[in-house]
Amino acid sequence: MSDLPRNTQLARKAGYNFIHLSDNIKGINLASEDETKRAEDLNRFVELLGVTEKLGAPSMRVNTGEPEKPDWDISLTIAQFKKLAQLGKQKGIEIIVENHFGISADPLNVAKIVQGVGDNISSCPDFGLFKDDKDRWPGLEVMLKHARRMCSAKFHGFDEQGKPTDFDLERCYKMLKASNYRGWISLEYEGLKEPTALLVKMKSLAQQWLS
Repeated sequence: MSDLPRNTQLARKAGYNFIHLSDNIKGINLASEDETKRAEDLNRFVELLGVTEKLGAPSMRVNTGEPEKPDWDISLTIAQFKKLAQLGKQKGIEIIVENHFGISADPLNVAKIVQGVGDNISSCPDFGLFKDDKDRWPGLEVMLKHARRMCSAKFHGFDEQGKPTDFDLERCYKMLKASNYRGWISLEYEGLKEPTALLVKMKSLAQQWLS
């Protein structure tokens, strides 16, 4: 971590800024039944907040983890997020919750966490993290109500006619526009091809759909 300030300086000198940090730390679970484990995992996120601060990024995604029992009391996880949001606010970093996995796979739980914490926290809608369209459209609507800084616009490439091979991406962008979202849109390609040309093409479509 000691070289992060130097890397940050080099990135900024090259014209880059860090706008967000997404955690993918394995084994961390803020929905753990074990109170000691939850406290230890919370401290891992506190350390990550320090990294985010060194990078100068204004937001950080925190995964909720997976409950070990079906009747998990979500208020215990909300309490962990509240601590992180309060500490993040002191550092100028907003906590982000994505419809990723575990508790937060359900957008209604994301809404409960954001509303339960109340300050310095928002959602990150991911277009691609829904089982199907039956879940996507109502789920995306819920996520967009609490989105402020980040949106993950996942896609998986284009067919031979140049159309996205995904779900209705245009509808996703139209919903984003209708919600008056003013934050960052992260173009996220998942696939085996070299991504640069695909990202450029998707950026053009996104600009068209948002215009």
